[in-house]
Amino acid sequence: MKKLDVNTGIALFFTILSLGLLASVSSQIAKPRLVMGRSLTALDASLFPYIALSVLLLLSLLFLHRCLNSNQEAQPFDFTLSGFSRTLICLFIFLAYALLMNPIGFITASGLTLFSLTTYFGNRNWALGVGVSVIFPVVIYFLFLHAFQVYLPESLFW
Repeated sequence: MKKLDVNTGIALFFTILSLGLLASVSSQIAKPRLVMGRSLTALDASLFPYIALSVLLLLSLLFLHRCLNSNQEAQPFDFTLSGFSRTLICLFIFLAYALLMNPIGFITASGLTLFSLTTYFGNRNWALGVGVSVIFPVVIYFLFLHAFQVYLPESLFW
């Protein structure tokens, strides 16, 4: 029997977490209001959580399968200060993203977040960083607006 290592424990944790969250999605999300018998949005509010949690479950199961079938020895958990500081900086950037989404809009907040993360993780090509930070949020915004008919927070510049 394979010894339980950190990776197997993490895979097992996320498998159980995603199963539990999938089971509770229907009770956690309110049904959309109906106006004259019709919903105001084209998509059900629980669609994205079901998709995201299903992908999390699939990836967790694949990771668990890989950990259990691996012939490598269990490696000890290596805690480094630089890894911890990178995690804290990323959490701060995502917190700022969540707080800035409504005041400055989806496109602006997403562009700033993408640019700051790619620069922080080593991108030194400024043209590529600006291009990705502008193009991807605009494409995602119009995809949600026209294909899914979901309105994201408006930008200050649009």
